[in-house]
Amino acid sequence: MEMTWLRHLAYAFMPAVTLLWGEALRARFLYRGARRAVRLLVAALLAWQSVRLMKYMLEPVPDAGDGLINAFWYLYYIFRAALPVALLWIAHVADRDAVARRMPPHLLALLLLNLVLAAAILTNDWHEQVFSFPQEREGGEWEEKLEWGAYAYWVIWFLEVFAALAILWVKAGLQKIWRPQMVLPVALCGLFLAYSIFYNFLPLVRIDVTFTTTGFFLLLLELCLQTGLMPSNDEHESFFREASPGLMLLDEKGRASLVSKAVPGGEAERKDYRISKMKVPGGGTLVWYEDMHLLRERQRFLAQANRALARRRRYLEREAPKRRERAAQMMQDRLREEVESLLKGLRPYFREFREEILKTEGEAQKHAVYKLNLLATYTKKRCVLFLKSEESGRIALDDFEMASSEICSALRAFRLHAAIDWKMPDEMPAQTALLAFDALTTFLAEAARSRAVEDIYVTMAEARVTFLVEQQGAWLARWQALWHEGHAASQIAVKDLGYAVSVDCSLTEEVKR
Repeated sequence: MEMTWLRHLAYAFMPAVTLLWGEALRARFLYRGARRAVRLLVAALLAWQSVRLMKYMLEPVPDAGDGLINAFWYLYYIFRAALPVALLWIAHVADRDAVARRMPPHLLALLLLNLVLAAAILTNDWHEQVFSFPQEREGGEWEEKLEWGAYAYWVIWFLEVFAALAILWVKAGLQKIWRPQMVLPVALCGLFLAYSIFYNFLPLVRIDVTFTTTGFFLLLLELCLQTGLMPSNDEHESFFREASPGLMLLDEKGRASLVSKAVPGGEAERKDYRISKMKVPGGGTLVWYEDMHLLRERQRFLAQANRALARRRRYLEREAPKRRERAAQMMQDRLREEVESLLKGLRPYFREFREEILKTEGEAQKHAVYKLNLLATYTKKRCVLFLKSEESGRIALDDFEMASSEICSALRAFRLHAAIDWKMPDEMPAQTALLAFDALTTFLAEAARSRAVEDIYVTMAEARVTFLVEQQGAWLARWQALWHEGHAASQIAVKDLGYAVSVDCSLTEEVKR
């Protein structure tokens, strides 16, 4: 009688413990989907406990029929069928905020299978495929014997429990949060499996199944939350206090519930903070102290930079025209110096050709005009190439070819033809190009003056100019002497090839000088 009273007392307090512990667990889950699944699990445990309590209350009632007592004896299997499915639901949505309130279809199908097995247990008196009660001897007590249906039921039930833990383990591995203490929930399941196996064989472990199952599921959820196998908000207070933003959570009466370390202390310190407030669901206010110190420092730095840029702009506005004027003046001075230097050596020829034109007539006068035209063409193209070189210090091959082509065209009046083979790069240093142009023009002009040859072949390379003429004459010696007067460092090599005379003029030494 005393044990029966204690059992009834325990069953009276067990729903309250289950409800309080279950709601505490539900509140600690991070996402809403898992919280809904926890409510299903707690509801199934409470319904099971209610059915068992009614069964124990009906046993001493004389008028209670055997059919009613047998129905309450097996009815708890209906609610027990929902426990592993609820655990699978929790494992399915524990790591995300599920918007859908309904159970996933595949879990509903699994719940339907469990209910079918529970219905088979409820109708066991008709088919005895789950339990059987053979009579030992005449007048002896009935004993319970497990049939194949019981083994099938327990295998499926425990497979669902271990499948839920396997899902949680896989998710922990994929999210790289697995820790050794996550083995504890599996160890607890192993203990419960051992208890369920030895329950039918060892009287020492025949503790009430309702107590052990309720404790197992609540303790299993507790271990999953404590070990991190299921996401929880247990550390939200310490996380809030260590948060880098300045946050303060006030209750409905305006008292501070949680304060982060970045919240400024006194009113003097809060001058550099912008305060924003927001109402939170369930009452209370979230206050955000936004640190404006760094922003204002950046604004001051940008303002200082803008002032410096403005001063620089005003200075450039004043100085830029002056600099352009100075640059233009320097360019004009350099051009004047170059032209003066060029004309200094050419003025005697201009005077000579002018006098020759005035003193001669006929073919001689025409020949003097041709010489003056050649001299003017050389002077013009030499100045153009010099201006081109002032832009970047280099002269393009196209410009050089164009200038050389005009010189060759002017020489045709003297019945002198020059063929040029170009082996120069697309661009060359200005000094090299000008020196090559001078060598080409003076050589061709001296050949035209002597009227000794009619065809000249020229090879324009990067560091040398090579001329091929039919024969060597006095005019070639005059050109070498004239060239060495102005370009002493330049080397000239004359070689008789048998079929022609090669005159090689090196440009490298002149460039280095």
